[in-house]
Amino acid sequence: METRHFEIGSTKAQLIKIPRSVYWYLRFSDGGKRVQISTRCKDELAAKDWSTNWLMIAKGRVEEGQSISGTSFKRFAYKFLDHEQITKGAARNPRHISNMREIADNWVIPYFHDHRQLTVEEIKTKHIDEFIVWRLENSKKHESQVKTPSPQTQRHYIQVLRRILKHSIHQGVIDILPLFPTIRLTKHNRGWFEPDEYELLKKVSHKRIATAPTKRVRQRREYLHHLIIFAVGCGARTYELLGLKHKGVQIVHREGEEDFVRLTVSGKTGQHEITAMPSCRWAYRDILKHNEKYGISSEPDSLVFPQNPHMSLRSLLKEAGLYEDKFGRPRSARNFRHTAIMFRLLNAQNLDLKALADNLNTSVATIDNHYAEISNRLNEEDLLSMRSIRL
Repeated sequence: METRHFEIGSTKAQLIKIPRSVYWYLRFSDGGKRVQISTRCKDELAAKDWSTNWLMIAKGRVEEGQSISGTSFKRFAYKFLDHEQITKGAARNPRHISNMREIADNWVIPYFHDHRQLTVEEIKTKHIDEFIVWRLENSKKHESQVKTPSPQTQRHYIQVLRRILKHSIHQGVIDILPLFPTIRLTKHNRGWFEPDEYELLKKVSHKRIATAPTKRVRQRREYLHHLIIFAVGCGARTYELLGLKHKGVQIVHREGEEDFVRLTVSGKTGQHEITAMPSCRWAYRDILKHNEKYGISSEPDSLVFPQNPHMSLRSLLKEAGLYEDKFGRPRSARNFRHTAIMFRLLNAQNLDLKALADNLNTSVATIDNHYAEISNRLNEEDLLSMRSIRL
């Protein structure tokens, strides 16, 4: 083992080279306790420069009452997640915390704590930029297991890291946030069912119900049919629908006009109300009849949709020839929400986008980014009336 002695002010330290590592290690005594830290430098001079800077920073930490070796990023990240669970767990959807914890466990902590061995105080802008590059390169190395993250997913990673570091400011660990990279999102249309496709889907669904070989299969197909009409009528997210209880469905009567339902669902930011279309009221009426017919509970605390129709829906879509949209993307229950939004944009009179966004617990920017295709359809007459200009 090679050893080099040096002094920084009144602090005596050593640089050591151990056989099992290619890096030099800094060793010194702190209050009678020996501390040994990897410099992550292979060159002796670079290791000495790093050690000098580190000891100067460590001295400042001690004077401010902090740990000499800095704040462990891993421990602080988990401390932040526990804080989020306690303070916001009841108000937010459970997936909000679990998704952040999954990102932290799989990517953020492995990079900053395990791979780079950085403390909270040591994280700089360049490390954040390098993290994104590392994540993209990691997906290329494991093509079969890890997907290349989309810009939206990359933004989620950055948001989790930013919130951890913001919490460290509140706790007095750091003073300012490092600069974060700007990840631009490209506009893309979300898959939906065109009006003729939606009618075909319902037609094939009716046919499948009529030709069901057994009572059990018929019950599942009827259940799926009601869910489709209900979902397109209200525009709720899939997990909001699957968590909806009968006590969250309020039938609103209007004199001289069709009744409608007002739903109370649990979404991303807690509970919110959705004013659904009259077709949703018809579907709910059929659901109650369906439950009575097959002995399924419709008690206030019972789920309106107690089964996940994933496999049944896939079979229906394939039989109808609608499993993929016009861009070749596979469809799922998520497309019913997109269909509901597109139908409202196409058919509503003087609809306020802000009102629609608030009703479905989203934003006007999201509608603009992901449903821009509707702009052409709403303005087709004007577009067709434009005269061509000879240049």
